[in-house]
Amino acid sequence: MINWIAEHTNMNQRFKAFVNHHVLFDMRHMAYSTDESWFIEYDTGSFTQHDNLQAFETYNPINYVTNWAQSLLVIHETYDYRILDTQHTMVF
Repeated sequence: MINWIAEHTNMNQRFKAFVNHHVLFDMRHMAYSTDESWFIEYDTGSFTQHDNLQAFETYNPINYVTNWAQSLLVIHETYDYRILDTQHTMVF
């Protein structure tokens, strides 16, 4: 949710910084690397990169990173196996 707010310039100007816990930065990468195959489908409202690629890419935060203007604090737990460390590293 924080990535979504950060990428929308009409909303992100209201904040000086964001705190992002358990970052989902690239949905394509996440879909192919998570051990929970249902995770992406659940988060997107029941569509996947195979079912509807255009809708999938519309909501992929990596496509809108150029709109990020505020500071972002990323909090990650090493033992969260659903979201790999690479998601957080990409934000950095």
